Amino acid sequence: MELVIPRNFMCWYSLIEMIMYRVIGIIALFLILFSCSNREDRVKKVTRISSVSELSDTLFFAKVKNMISKEGDIFFIDKYRNRIVCMDVDGWKLKTFIGTSGEGPDELCNLSQFTLKNDTLYALDGGCGKLVAYDLQGNICTKYPLPLESRLIIGYHFLLSDGDKMDISTSADAGAFAHLDLSDGDVSFFGERYRFEYTNQDKLRNGRYLLETADGYVAVSDNMPQIEKYDRQKNRVEVYDYSDIPMVKRTLLQWERKVQDSNSYGIICEDACIYEDKLYLLLVSDNGNGMAMNRIAVFSLFPQIKWDELLEMPGRMYSTFCVSHERIIAFESQRNCFEAFSLCH
Repeated sequence: MELVIPRNFMCWYSLIEMIMYRVIGIIALFLILFSCSNREDRVKKVTRISSVSELSDTLFFAKVKNMISKEGDIFFIDKYRNRIVCMDVDGWKLKTFIGTSGEGPDELCNLSQFTLKNDTLYALDGGCGKLVAYDLQGNICTKYPLPLESRLIIGYHFLLSDGDKMDISTSADAGAFAHLDLSDGDVSFFGERYRFEYTNQDKLRNGRYLLETADGYVAVSDNMPQIEKYDRQKNRVEVYDYSDIPMVKRTLLQWERKVQDSNSYGIICEDACIYEDKLYLLLVSDNGNGMAMNRIAVFSLFPQIKWDELLEMPGRMYSTFCVSHERIIAFESQRNCFEAFSLCH
């Protein structure tokens, strides 16, 4: 008996076969593009080795900024309580609280940033216009008034050098950074400012993270894809543009489409630190499907600046980080969680 296959069945079979081949082709193309994108971005996923969200039954952190490491400990700003916290990372144990919130002469009105120099912690109080020096046990050593003419931009890392000298971003037109002699209030300026189409953008977008290297300084903008290197005499000796990193290029394109107001701007770098002659930048990514801050770009600084790789953390939004003892320590702000990652690939 001869088997007869209806013509319409053959047509349906051919159609299904064609659709399957197309679906397989699309999936294969997606996998190839995804793989190429990852290779192009040089992304490496870091391994989480420990984490903590609550340090006791009553103590947890929700707004953490400005993390700095020192000899196995981390210091950070607890924005909710307006104070600095010292924590032992190995056991996630609290060690010290530094600073008291308030408007008194020994209190902090609006703790904006801090830095460490040797065994002294310098807290910048943007609300009361002063710099308060503490020892690492939280005792006040010295207080300095900040001169108004310096016109400080207080939201970025700053530096203290020997002899009570302070270097910090400024909105003054005379330079990108103010150099303050805290002993006598003398102010000078250095560095080249970015220039924008609108005057208010010149003031808004010239803040930079200022970090110390073995032979000078590195400055990083939060909204321009540039890294500047300065020597000890405050001369700019190198400028590196990292806008060719594919992830950064995509983010800049999204900000260009979204930001239309001259009183606002989009950021591409949320935090920065230096560890063993390498610069680490916590970058903002936006490919059109929502913003994330979970990738750290790594750059070699010597002999010239060079992009090495991107390190990807498993969370989505990290507000601050530091690098210490071959580990990345970061605060994941969606889950209010401290996490430690191994730098060993």
